[in-house]
Amino acid sequence: MQILKINPFTPKYKNRSQNVYYPKITQYPYDSISFSGKKDKNGRYCLALAEAKKINLFKSGNGWSHAELERVEGLQSGLKIFDNMDMHQIFSLLSAIDEKRVSFPIVRGCYHNCSYCFLDAKAPVVRLSYEDFFDTLNCISKIAKRMNYKFTNHYDEDCTLFYDSDGSEIYLRDKKNNIHEYPELNKLTYEIFKKPGSFDTAGWNPNKKEIQERMERLVKYYSSDKHLKEVDQICISLNPFEGIYTQAIKQKRRGNIDNYNYLKGKYIDMAVNTMHTFAPLIDKDKFGIICRAYPDMTPGEEYDGFRESDMENLRTEIFDAYLDKYSDELDEDPELYEKLVGAFWVSSIGISASGRDNQFKDYIFERVLIADMDQYSDFYFDLEAANKSALIFDTDGTVYTGNDYELCKTDIKLNFKNPVPKPIKPTPYHKIAKYKNEGI
Repeated sequence: MQILKINPFTPKYKNRSQNVYYPKITQYPYDSISFSGKKDKNGRYCLALAEAKKINLFKSGNGWSHAELERVEGLQSGLKIFDNMDMHQIFSLLSAIDEKRVSFPIVRGCYHNCSYCFLDAKAPVVRLSYEDFFDTLNCISKIAKRMNYKFTNHYDEDCTLFYDSDGSEIYLRDKKNNIHEYPELNKLTYEIFKKPGSFDTAGWNPNKKEIQERMERLVKYYSSDKHLKEVDQICISLNPFEGIYTQAIKQKRRGNIDNYNYLKGKYIDMAVNTMHTFAPLIDKDKFGIICRAYPDMTPGEEYDGFRESDMENLRTEIFDAYLDKYSDELDEDPELYEKLVGAFWVSSIGISASGRDNQFKDYIFERVLIADMDQYSDFYFDLEAANKSALIFDTDGTVYTGNDYELCKTDIKLNFKNPVPKPIKPTPYHKIAKYKNEGI
């Protein structure tokens, strides 16, 4: 299809009756100087500013002490996102953003219903308002300037805009009904947090024109090397656990071969379309295809269809369908097929106990030959390890720290104007931890 030329400094074009901002490079309305702001009713901000200047804290940067933070309480005045937070919490939040992986899942929920889903992702898909997303970044940038806090470039730590959702669903709609897509939203977090983003999709219905066009715009944007610095990785996930293919396997077990072939065909069509859409990125070092399946040694009939050898057979069928559908394109670029084959390989690394209450619920860690997995048990919780991992902003404003196995709910909560509740399913090991005076 025809892709409109992207000019990042002329942000909008028409998509049907809506404005799609792609990508929108914004002159942020941030403080022009470190301690700008308006006097609040109680004069807290001016008092805090005077105190900061008195003790020369504007030169302290990232090294604020607890005593100094108490003296400048009120410096956050006027920044509504921090209405429920004191300066100790704010400084802890800035430090965590700087030091950890950041997950700002502006979209929650997923339609894929993959049978192996550690986070038990489910529909419906809900999303944060664009205004709350932008205000959060705006306020974080403002308080950082007021405190002279400098986020450092951590290219080994990424910032994701998803938690339990598919990348194809990442977009926000503002009050004027304008749509803001992943490249724009990711660029905002990249410029403020100094962390590249990560993108992952398991595919989408090829007949969904809106999603197809959104993904083609994304691929077009990241096809330019000048934008690749904004991302750590762009991946597509193709595996036997996707909901449609899982249903196909179940139909086969019941002897409904016609239904099996129909559903398997639907999944193969989706996989082929996803590969073809992202094929222009095949030469980019940051692009990859993720494919996981259970080891062939895994015992149990419930794993039939989900082992590595089963996925190898499905992989062959996907490539046969790709060759059949896009033979003309491959004739013009014969190396493309070999590159796709080289990028699409099956692995059992990363497979562990599933979070979804399904046919894989009895899968135990000991069946997986991964050295760093044997430390976990039903009685094991490493608060320190979780605390060093990722920072997660939920759509209701709750802030967590943790990883795939350990999750801590902190006492910090962002004051969203329109919070969107969708409870996070607890990880196997979770605790509520408070960090008000300790840092997260």
